[in-house]
Amino acid sequence: MNLKCRTFAPILAGSSWILTIAVVPALAQNCSDNPVFQIHNENVDVTKKQAAEYKPGLRNFYVRDFNDNQNIYLKAAISANQRREWFSIWKDPSVPKCLAPVLDELAAIARKTLPSYRPTGFNVRNAAEEALLRNAVTNIADLKVIAGGFTSNNWQIEHRGNGIPRLRYRNGMLYVKNPKHDDGFCRIVHVNLVQDYSGGGTYGATRPAFIKSEPAGCP
Repeated sequence: MNLKCRTFAPILAGSSWILTIAVVPALAQNCSDNPVFQIHNENVDVTKKQAAEYKPGLRNFYVRDFNDNQNIYLKAAISANQRREWFSIWKDPSVPKCLAPVLDELAAIARKTLPSYRPTGFNVRNAAEEALLRNAVTNIADLKVIAGGFTSNNWQIEHRGNGIPRLRYRNGMLYVKNPKHDDGFCRIVHVNLVQDYSGGGTYGATRPAFIKSEPAGCP
């Protein structure tokens, strides 16, 4: 007897053939039918692809951001604490259950390539201004600051819709290690120096503005 059917498997029991149906797990069916999971899974797929292809010099970021200037999928993949915190906000428990396996896949990829991701292009140093950057980081006391810097000494001007300047800024960063993180990775904390436009071609006092924090390899 030779049955060639993907969903049926013949099993010989004594002198009788018993046909058993291979049942697709309910969770897999729910995941494939869950539109919320599918949206997030598409983002995870993009993140996995970018993480897998990353090598130093390829680009000045590791993986793209999606919401709130961050890639929550990467953070939840490499950190058990971050994953637990993110999963706790979901009212539908099926979404975290579906996301867990794909985040595990992302974590395995990131552990291979993320260690080689370091801050690049922040070669302008200024001790006083780097100290000012620290004021934008609320948990700075918990961090070991490895390095800091700016992309340029020149200010970039942001205009309003009518062409009048709104502010000017310079891109800066702090390269840090937090011993409290459970993933073992460092962080690049992006902080801009900002001066609000005061009118008449003048700008106000310099202030730091936190942009985002992203995982990175350590020295």
